[in-house]
Order: sequence, then C-alpha cells, then structure tokens
Amino acid sequence: MVYAPTQEHGKQVKIEDVPQEQRDIFSLTNEEVQELAKTGRTN
Repeated sequence: MVYAPTQEHGKQVKIEDVPQEQRDIFSLTNEEVQELAKTGRTN
C-alpha cells in the first residue's frame, strides 16, 4: 500500500503490485523488533 495523491475519503491509499522477492523481505530488522518489544513492556 502507498499513499495516493488524493485525500478523498476511502481513496487515501492504493495497493500496488510488488515483486515476490521484495515481498519476502522483512521491513524491520531484528534489532528494531527488539527495541519495539522493549517499549511495549508494562513491568
């Protein structure tokens, strides 16, 4: 999904095709996941 050029209700984002090799890549690194997990702890 990418932001669309319009701000019309229900049309702010659009779906674009992405090659399979890019779909198989994680968008967050392990270090980023660990940092996010630390911020979510409540104890």
